[in-house]
Amino acid sequence: MKGIIIYKGKYGATRQYAEWAGQALQMPVNTTDETGAEQIGACDWLMIGTSIYIGEFQVKKWLLKHQQLLSGKRIILFVVCGTSISKTEELDKYLRQNVPAELLARCRCFFLPGRMNFSALSWKDKFMLKMGAMLAGKEGAAMMTEYDDVKEQHLDPVLAAAEEIAFHLTRKN
Repeated sequence: MKGIIIYKGKYGATRQYAEWAGQALQMPVNTTDETGAEQIGACDWLMIGTSIYIGEFQVKKWLLKHQQLLSGKRIILFVVCGTSISKTEELDKYLRQNVPAELLARCRCFFLPGRMNFSALSWKDKFMLKMGAMLAGKEGAAMMTEYDDVKEQHLDPVLAAAEEIAFHLTRKN
């Protein structure tokens, strides 16, 4: 039973969760840029982490590129975002728009809270955030508020799912 943790993020929160998961599960952690057909083919299952940027998963293109190879694998997907987990319709929409249906059916999906450090954003991202906040009206102020809710304990359900997959794959072999 072999697994790998693969991630792509923008400002470090997704990487942090991936590294914590790798330490807890004693698994290798790679970026999507470091992971291709050979690594995917050698795995029984994958944990894939992504952040969301303007409604798009950072791993979307990677998932599409490797869809065939991933189709036979067990997958845990964790999505790091600023959207409240109580907004289930919005979160489900993100999944449907970013993950091919065949893969989504094979995924156990988890949403994890992220962080927003305005000073760390690129000029373009600051501009886009300000524009989005203006368009959001009353909710715009919340979009501009800095926060950091990246905490290791948020990974607990993700790690439990990974241990469950590992257990089932071990029993299967």
